[in-house]
Amino acid sequence: MHGSSVAGLIRLGALALLIAGAVALAVRFFPRRRRGAKVAATREPAVAGYASARAEALRLADDDPRAALRMLYSAALGELGRRRGWRHRPGRTNWGFVRALGPASTQAGALADCTRLFEGAVYGDAPVAADDVRRADALAEEMLA
Repeated sequence: MHGSSVAGLIRLGALALLIAGAVALAVRFFPRRRRGAKVAATREPAVAGYASARAEALRLADDDPRAALRMLYSAALGELGRRRGWRHRPGRTNWGFVRALGPASTQAGALADCTRLFEGAVYGDAPVAADDVRRADALAEEMLA
């Protein structure tokens, strides 16, 4: 009788581990929503070209600075690649763009600062304000100079 209760505990422990693993996977696949964050009712508007994306991001900065920063940063990286004649490489990271510019260049320094700002705000939990979008805009202009 004592042996069957030990086997039952082992089965129960294994089941608990399976459930914990399933919960951990579910948490990773579903994005967390921050308290007080608005759920976007519409998708970000599609804009063509760096100048129009920049203008749209600056217009959006006061209402949704996180979306504006995402739009501006993406457009700046696209414009940098276009100006440099870089081919699209799947899997290239944000820091891959910095390395491609060369660590000693002024443009790479501006892109590195802009990337830190972007990653902290979009991938991290850093609060985002319209001033962050304006700072990213200044860094993008320096990076594209």
